[in-house]
Amino acid sequence: MAFLHNQEKIRLLQEKYDQGKLPHCLIFHGIKGLGKASLAVDFITRNLNIAINQHHAHFLTLKPQENKAILIEDIRHIQKKFTLKSLYTLPLFVLIDAVDDLTLNAANSLLKLLEEPHQSAYFFLIAHQKTALLPTLRSRAILVHFPALSYRHFVQEKEIFSPNAPLSEEALKLLHTLSEGSPGLAAHIMQQDGLKLYDDFLHIIDFYHPKTPIIYPFMAQIMQAYALFPRLILTFLYRLMTLLPHQVAGHKGQIPDVTDESFSDIINKSLSNESTENSIINNSITENFTPENIAGHPPHSFDMRPLFYTSQEKHIIEKLLQKKSLSKWTEIWQDLSHYLHESEKLHTDKKQVILHALHYLH
Repeated sequence: MAFLHNQEKIRLLQEKYDQGKLPHCLIFHGIKGLGKASLAVDFITRNLNIAINQHHAHFLTLKPQENKAILIEDIRHIQKKFTLKSLYTLPLFVLIDAVDDLTLNAANSLLKLLEEPHQSAYFFLIAHQKTALLPTLRSRAILVHFPALSYRHFVQEKEIFSPNAPLSEEALKLLHTLSEGSPGLAAHIMQQDGLKLYDDFLHIIDFYHPKTPIIYPFMAQIMQAYALFPRLILTFLYRLMTLLPHQVAGHKGQIPDVTDESFSDIINKSLSNESTENSIINNSITENFTPENIAGHPPHSFDMRPLFYTSQEKHIIEKLLQKKSLSKWTEIWQDLSHYLHESEKLHTDKKQVILHALHYLH
């Protein structure tokens, strides 16, 4: 079942398919957890008239196994399917989730497959990072952007990330920020008890000392959900740094009250700076998505400020701004981003990474 916010996309895709105008290769791109693959599966199974989990010879799915890459052998398996005689009576749908996981050889093999696509074959390629796509692959496909959800649309998907546990408005807003407006990521954060971890993280920052006893239970918890740690610390620093306009305006150390409406100009400006992408015929898909849908940009983007601050964040940020300037905090954010990235590549001891990052804040 596709996410609620993707129903209009489903309708538009179906309309183009029924008219015989659906492109043979579509790239659905956006951060993880926005329902890109779910939409493709929903669309494909509807048109093959099968259940979501039902196997069908004309529906091929490629996913990396156990965090491994998608290999050239996997693409060759797809190529063999193009010899099916039934292609003349029934379309072939291919879902690759995600093209980020293709090896270079696999990507080149896929390119050859897309050079002269069979008239009855449709490729749905999922991409979590558009910048990682090969330019030649992008040139052979129509790109469909899945923007992060605004808070209003995010709450409408609450059944995905909080079906049984009611959340306060403050908790929902914090979850929206931590998940970058992605319901799927929000579900993962909830499964890892991420809201409590963020609250504990703030408490650690407030009272941090390398030998303080409170750090040990936090260490035990975050080690069980280590993948969330970079998100917690970089999101917090991003929220701290978004006070920069108010710092320049002479409001140093004061946390503004910010509402959704105050972001409209910022969002529109950020959108106008982006190059216009291809879309479904006559841009029919992108025209149906308004700027208000684009919210919750990744922490590494500086084009938006957080919509709100929790009372605990206000207290801690005000205290930290008295210790260091925002330019210094920007430098710390950059250094920590690089350190966390490198430590992941080098498989640095997780406990060492956490302690180093916490110490760096002080």
